[in-house]
Amino acid sequence: TKEQIQDLRDRLVSQGGIFDIDAKRDEINRDTQITLQADFWDQPKEAEKVLHSIKNLKIWTDQFDAVQASIEDTEVLYEFFQAGDGSEK
Repeated sequence: TKEQIQDLRDRLVSQGGIFDIDAKRDEINRDTQITLQADFWDQPKEAEKVLHSIKNLKIWTDQFDAVQASIEDTEVLYEFFQAGDGSEK
């Protein structure tokens, strides 16, 4: 139902705060800017740490985005169903 979908949205927003998704996105952006500097590879070990950090943070943000997309898809499918343009199947 519409209420259940809204409940999922509310839970996702709550989880985003708990896992500090916005801060993770900010850190990804900062680290990505570092990788664009001309001297980025002058210190390969430090460069690898930055890339590793980006990769680990993206795991969190990509999964969050996937759940968010699933909720949005569910809402669209429910609207089609309500409009008679789809079936439970």
